[in-house]
Amino acid sequence: MSELRAERRAATRERIVQAAIEVLTDDDPAAVSMPAVAERAGVSLRTLYRYFPTKGELLDAAGGWFGGRAWARAAGRANVGELRPDDFLAYQRARFADFDANLPGVLVQFATPAGRELRRDRLDEQRPVVRAVVDSVGLPLDDAGADRLVDAIIATSSSALFLELVERMGYEHRPAADLTVWIVQAMVAHAASVGTTEPAAEVATPAIGDPTERRAAADTDRKQEG
Repeated sequence: MSELRAERRAATRERIVQAAIEVLTDDDPAAVSMPAVAERAGVSLRTLYRYFPTKGELLDAAGGWFGGRAWARAAGRANVGELRPDDFLAYQRARFADFDANLPGVLVQFATPAGRELRRDRLDEQRPVVRAVVDSVGLPLDDAGADRLVDAIIATSSSALFLELVERMGYEHRPAADLTVWIVQAMVAHAASVGTTEPAAEVATPAIGDPTERRAAADTDRKQEG
């Protein structure tokens, strides 16, 4: 296959995947049909089936940026077995950039049954990938502790947190990614220092007191200052 032909095939495939993401944003999940995607992509149904023989393969491609394979691509690795902990920053920045560029596809994960199914599928792919990287660090954790850390890392790098930081708190996608990396680094450092992911039995917190008493004390302080 010539290089030009390969580029054209890649562009067509990308157009089909983007069309699938757009169709997923429709209110009715039943709208995710092969004919609907073909029409949105501007290709024939025959062409669509040549690239994606089944609807399942098409939906998997539409959600493909969520799983461990996305980490490998972002880090420039040939496969997930080559991943290193230091790859996480590059992965998270690329991941959040993908979320930002495909915001309708991110939003639809939480709005439709099809989207929620994609998220569950990606979780099955992510857990063993992240667990392998966690194990490579050599943390003093038992299996249960390592599994909890894996889930904490996945939650911290998730599209749900992306939406919280970008849509609600006003972060740009790159600072948002860097913040999540800092959170993960803090969790890993804590696990390394205490040897567990269990919460402390008691967490020391300052006495808060009654809100009415706090306001009265603040008013008294202002009067004294005045």
